[in-house]
Amino acid sequence: MTRLLLCVLALSAASACNSDAQEPMRQGRLALRSGESVGGMAECGVDLPSCPTHLSCVAFTLDGVSQARCVDPEVICTEVLSCTGGTSCAILESYPSRVVCSGTCKGDDCDGSVSNSGP
Repeated sequence: MTRLLLCVLALSAASACNSDAQEPMRQGRLALRSGESVGGMAECGVDLPSCPTHLSCVAFTLDGVSQARCVDPEVICTEVLSCTGGTSCAILESYPSRVVCSGTCKGDDCDGSVSNSGP
């Protein structure tokens, strides 16, 4: 009887794991924190002037518009931008650096599916 109960529990756990794997991963959306704006931040990029020494060129997408601005990387995720759906703001190292939302987004405020499998 104990063996049967353990088998049923194991099968239940395995089926629960499989059901989560079938759901598409969705990505959080970047949003400006209340009262913040990027309008006063200088644009930057490969063919544009360099940012001042204390700032870095960081790219991000807000409301479907990709842009790159000179920002303080120490505060971009804590004071300027936030992520939706329980995801976390992260900076990817490249040039320009890129701000993205990391983690699986839950709820209605998410972007479309993100492929988690190869082509």
